[in-house]
Order: sequence, then structure tokens, then C-alpha cells
Amino acid sequence: MDYKLIEKITGIITDRILTPVIYMLEDEAQIELVCFCDANIEAEVFAETEKQLEELLPKQVVLLDIREYNEYDRMQIISEGEIIYTANPIFEKLFAVSMAEDAQRSMIEKNELLKRYSNSGNIYLQ
Repeated sequence: MDYKLIEKITGIITDRILTPVIYMLEDEAQIELVCFCDANIEAEVFAETEKQLEELLPKQVVLLDIREYNEYDRMQIISEGEIIYTANPIFEKLFAVSMAEDAQRSMIEKNELLKRYSNSGNIYLQ
């Protein structure tokens, strides 16, 4: 995808949705544009934005909030996705660090549950 098209895409998204970063994942069937959005944004804003983007792009466009994914999927998006917009380069780094911390915290919780199950045969606190 060329620079001018990416600039148009990010312009459409940032005009409608306040987001510090936008990642793009593309396959044969669709383009996923993953943002970190305000939780108060209504679903119809996403739908209208997707419709406007599909007029520019030859594939189905899916606009998603990264918070809809679990910690491991977020890390996959950050590592495999192409960052096409950042309001400030520091946001990209802070965002990646935050997602890594979330994944680490989730792994620690999982290990504690497994340890508790191993010791007591139950994952619940007794």
C-alpha cells in the first residue's frame, strides 16, 4: 500500500476516532485496522468509518479496538501488525511496553492458578 493511501486511511480514522496508534493487519480477504480508542465511541461511528474506508480499499475493512483482544493477541498485533499511524513516536513504545506488562501479568496469574491446582487440586482459594 502506498504512502498517500495510508495517509488517507489514517486521516479518515483520526477525523472520526481519537486514537494514539493504528496498526494494520492484512490478508487476502480483509484489512484489519486496530486502534486504541476511547471506550465511549459508539458502534455506529466504527461502522460508518469502515464503510468510508471500504470505498478506498479493494477489500473488506474491519476497524477494531485493541482492548477487544486478550493480552496474547495484543502482543501478536504489535509484533506482526504494521503501524500506520502514531500521534507521537513515544506512544508506540509506551503502548508496546504496556501490552508486554499485561501479557506478563496474565502469565503470572496463570502460573499461580496452576501452582494452586497442583498443590490443592482446586484453582479456587480455600
